[in-house]
Amino acid sequence: MKFKFKNKYLKLRVNNKILLFLVILLAFILRVYKVNQIPPGLYWDEAAMALDAKSISLTGKDHHGNSWWQPIYPSWGDYKLPGYILMAVPFFKLIKTSPEIAIRLPSVLAGTLTVLVVYFLTQELFKNKNINKDKIKYSSLNSKYLSLIASLLLAISPWHLQFSRAAFEGNLALLFNSLALLFFLKARNKKGLLGLTAIFAIFGIYTYYSARIVLPILLVLTFFVFWKKSFKNIAIFLFILMVVYLSFLSLKNTSLAAKADQFRLSTKNILSDILLIQYSNRLIQEDGSSFLAKKIHHRFLYQGKQLGIHFFDHFSGQFLLLSGDSNLRHSSGRVGVLFLIAFLGFIYGEYYLFLKSKKLFIYLNLALLVSFLPACVPYEIPHALRSLNGVLFINIISGFGLFQLIKVVKNRKIFLIAGSCLLFFQFFFYLHDYYVHYSSRSFIAWQGGYREAIDFLNQNYKRAEKVVFTDFYARPYLYYLLYSNYSLEEFQNQRQEILANQPLNYSETKEVGKIEFRPINFEKDKEIENVLLIGTRKEIYKGSQIKNMETFVSWKNY
Repeated sequence: MKFKFKNKYLKLRVNNKILLFLVILLAFILRVYKVNQIPPGLYWDEAAMALDAKSISLTGKDHHGNSWWQPIYPSWGDYKLPGYILMAVPFFKLIKTSPEIAIRLPSVLAGTLTVLVVYFLTQELFKNKNINKDKIKYSSLNSKYLSLIASLLLAISPWHLQFSRAAFEGNLALLFNSLALLFFLKARNKKGLLGLTAIFAIFGIYTYYSARIVLPILLVLTFFVFWKKSFKNIAIFLFILMVVYLSFLSLKNTSLAAKADQFRLSTKNILSDILLIQYSNRLIQEDGSSFLAKKIHHRFLYQGKQLGIHFFDHFSGQFLLLSGDSNLRHSSGRVGVLFLIAFLGFIYGEYYLFLKSKKLFIYLNLALLVSFLPACVPYEIPHALRSLNGVLFINIISGFGLFQLIKVVKNRKIFLIAGSCLLFFQFFFYLHDYYVHYSSRSFIAWQGGYREAIDFLNQNYKRAEKVVFTDFYARPYLYYLLYSNYSLEEFQNQRQEILANQPLNYSETKEVGKIEFRPINFEKDKEIENVLLIGTRKEIYKGSQIKNMETFVSWKNY
């Protein structure tokens, strides 16, 4: 009898591993299939990171000629963190013919691995000791299938898929953040894992700016909820925070730190909104500028109110279920960030957690609040990228809710069949729309057409004495250096000469060799001898369309 029990247990474990493998395989296929074609082009940030990664793989320096070892990459003037760029360098050494695949594979792999991490993170969160001391009463809250459901929901999540199929720094940082959180939870019993927590936390901070805010708060929250508050544990935790903080100092001490902060704060946001401050001051004056008036009309109260409004905007039906983010790079525009069945699981999961485990209910919702915080400060809301860390906790709650729903409904078979059919229908609609219609709908949003235009330029480059390439779609020099054979070492030398006279001037490049990147004045520019013009239909009204694209046309007089 004992032998049979062991065999049965072993069989269940093997089956569970097979199911997990299938979920991970599905996640990878969904993220890698046609990734060089859909999305239909490299958007500016992808092209900039690809150019720096290509430059490092060939010359050991970024495209400006700076050392590859730098805490902030100037890029085209938006000051990127090094994490994603350095992760992409090996792919550019291996893949020579497709910058799209080389720059997007790190995100594909990060998205796939995050699905695996969620499996173990869900197990760690729903261990009985995390729920209640009464293990018998609450043992039903946890199951190996709960982790599988949470992983499956993330594997097919439109929200997560959108960012796993393109080179988004936030997606790679999500993997590092989730790994740091997982090892921090496991380190309660194995303190040696705290080293991995620190390593992945540092990776996250050097990959995406919002990790500087989200990850430390999540670690503090996790410590207070799940760790024993002994003197030894507090000392160890403070040491880890100090290590992470010291690693962060090199970001703050670089000469580009002020410019990077200024660039990110240039977006209109609640903290710098002068209208909120003026509104607060006016109310204080109307109340006689008394001590009490200054307190009850303090600008922090109105900023906090606006933050709350922005937070709940991320739970609107439009964002969650109908169309997602209005930015077509952040969403397909035809489905929300959650499928309906996942949303139902989220609602029931919140309800059941509140009834059975206040501890987990409070933790997961506070973690969700912290994850959405970077998205709540700007006025561009709801924002699927800045709130991407929230996809972890929403899918964990959804998985838990679906698992409990399956257990409580009277007719499980009907529920499973109906739920599976609903999920399959929505998922099929999403995939059909994404692979068939999304590219044409989002072509301009993804800067589609740049590669085709540069290919055309390369074919005609030697015959033209002068080339004028429109900057209507912005930052064309990135695409030229990425898709042409122009010597990056020669370009680096040119940039270093400019930087020697104008330090820290990393504004866009307007000229490379015989190519000018500027608006086209057709009536004037067509008089240039042996010129090739590449621009928009409005600029070159007598031009020839390049490969039937809606973005670029050409004209030449040779």
